[in-house]
Amino acid sequence: MHPAANSNHIQHPIIMRDRHSIASLAPGPEVSMLEFLQQLIARDFEVDPQRLKGDARLHDFAIDSLGLIEIMFGVEDQFCIVVPPYLPDVRAPIDTLDDLVRYLEHLVAEQHAAPGEGPIT
Repeated sequence: MHPAANSNHIQHPIIMRDRHSIASLAPGPEVSMLEFLQQLIARDFEVDPQRLKGDARLHDFAIDSLGLIEIMFGVEDQFCIVVPPYLPDVRAPIDTLDDLVRYLEHLVAEQHAAPGEGPIT
């Protein structure tokens, strides 16, 4: 029997971007959100990885709202979450890499919390 025919084996399509796949960025689930974002931004936005510190402003790398959406697709695939189609609370804007990490880590904690548990804040 082909592995894909086994009902216990679910295959997810990998979206190809240029010559690379998003899945090729990180070898496994042990990669942190910050590391994943640094790899993704360095590759897709051609940014020197040395410039990708937590306090780095996203607009300094020409990451606009469309670029942010592209990043969110990569995060959804890597961390098995669904990013809401709306931006987070305007009182907590996403201006820096640290802001983006905090927002996405909150989504991961919220969506991967065991039943009856809330997200870690």
